[in-house]
Amino acid sequence: MSKSRSTKYSGKKESGTGVRFRDCKVEQKGNDIMAYNAVWLYGQVIEKPVINQRTEDEGAQIKVKILRRPYTNKGGIASGKLYVSTPIVSVTDKSLLLKVAKIRMGDMLSIRGVLSSCDVEKHSVCDCGNAKSALGITTYITALNIRRCEKGIDQYRGFELLKEHVVESNTVVLLGSVCRPPESYEKDRKITSAQYQIAVKSNGKHLDYIWVKNFGKQAAEAMSFKKGDDVFIEGSISTRTISRTEKCDKCGIEYKWDETVAELIPYTSARLPTPRATKAAIQEDN
Repeated sequence: MSKSRSTKYSGKKESGTGVRFRDCKVEQKGNDIMAYNAVWLYGQVIEKPVINQRTEDEGAQIKVKILRRPYTNKGGIASGKLYVSTPIVSVTDKSLLLKVAKIRMGDMLSIRGVLSSCDVEKHSVCDCGNAKSALGITTYITALNIRRCEKGIDQYRGFELLKEHVVESNTVVLLGSVCRPPESYEKDRKITSAQYQIAVKSNGKHLDYIWVKNFGKQAAEAMSFKKGDDVFIEGSISTRTISRTEKCDKCGIEYKWDETVAELIPYTSARLPTPRATKAAIQEDN
């Protein structure tokens, strides 16, 4: 069995948008519509938090278990089978780091933040011991506020609490611009899913690049999205494991390694008028 190593990142460059989180209104400044980025989670800590106390790169990472449902019913309530996701929460705010130092495995957390991304080196190791790396994008949550709701809960009780709080367990609201057009996946000549990437503006000119995956009827509708289109998305975070195949540079044998990826699964998605400034920012960043 081949080995793989997890990626590491600090999340230092990511920051909040400064907009009001609860009213979900898009602020307008001249001809520029400000991007919206908000995440609310209720989850259980499943690994010991990793705290980096180096002065130049101070921060922490928390891995949490959260729940999501695949779609909303006619009343707008999340419905369907429960799925488990395990995203990474990055903490860089000094006041929050003091809270993280007290967090333990099993704790139940209420988290408010923004969806972020950064470039990382993703590593894999062949059976012969040769290591290989490639540059990629990883997606995570940058915490703006953390509140510990319960201490040291076992897995069974933790899952029951997640089910009780499933409505607030995993909610994401984004307004961004399509930077990679949708690619469809078909079965029996019907579109089953569509995957695309959106750019979400944070402070200044920084953009976070988020992968989005629509299913069913929404997938067919998403295929009309074009690069530069502004889209409003309400959905949930999903994590899954992808098996990658690499050819070893040393022994020449192909080997497999696993990578965990995070993406946004919409409940609703809609195209909006595209502001000139956001288009220009995407073109400049690319």
